[in-house]
Amino acid sequence: MVAVNEKLKEELLDVINKMDSQIRKFEDKRRARIENELKTNAALQDKDLKIKKQSRKHIRLKQEISDMWQALESQYSVGAISKLEDELKDKTKRLQKLKQEAEAMEKVSKDQNQALEQMGGRNKENSEKLYQLNNQMREVKQETKTLRDQHREDEK
Repeated sequence: MVAVNEKLKEELLDVINKMDSQIRKFEDKRRARIENELKTNAALQDKDLKIKKQSRKHIRLKQEISDMWQALESQYSVGAISKLEDELKDKTKRLQKLKQEAEAMEKVSKDQNQALEQMGGRNKENSEKLYQLNNQMREVKQETKTLRDQHREDEK
């Protein structure tokens, strides 16, 4: 894609240079012919006006070509596209890791809840442990939620 852009750039520059030389030749020939054929002041002024119009048109076309060239350069920025693709891959990997961590935390929480249920309220220690594990589970859920929110923010 970069090679194509470079080739297009060279072709545009060649076209601009050829247009410059052709217009200069045209203007030189036209002025010489006008001066030789018409000696009157009014005819020369009219021809000079046409030449000035053609010169302005040439300058305008040259500017349009330059603008097109700049637009072409900015549209195909390969480096920016590659950078965005790499960033997408990194975020996808991070998302997978976060999902795995969340699943592992959910499994641990489920296992802890089952163990607590089996122990049931046998004694005060078990009740306190159940309370602590429930708090841990809430913290894990909150952390999971925070990680998911972070991931969503990263995706934006």
